[in-house]
Amino acid sequence: MTDTDNPRSGDRIAKLLARAGIASRREVERMIADGRVKIGEEVVTTPNTVLTSLRGVSVDGKAVKAPDPARLFLFHKPAGLITAERDPAGRPTIYTALRNALPANAGRVMPIGGSTSTPRGCCC
Repeated sequence: MTDTDNPRSGDRIAKLLARAGIASRREVERMIADGRVKIGEEVVTTPNTVLTSLRGVSVDGKAVKAPDPARLFLFHKPAGLITAERDPAGRPTIYTALRNALPANAGRVMPIGGSTSTPRGCCC
């Protein structure tokens, strides 16, 4: 039997928690290893846990809210900006420019597609 014969229903918990803005996938995997993620009263022991929703999931005892639906914004990255949330070297990032360009209710912004030298879209 192949994966196409029996497609998986849902997504890995790390991906769902990352989409909900809890942390990056890798950081969520560390949270799971530390026993900080639960479904109901049961501690999640593997990041391979597949769920269709975050109903009943908590992190550090706090219920996780379902993520807002994704919205796409097209953004032409000006020359000289880097595509990173923070830069230890202090270089300007796209997030500085986006603060003034996006609506106040844009929510979480993540760059998608393209390379650092071409226009990128932003997913919120």
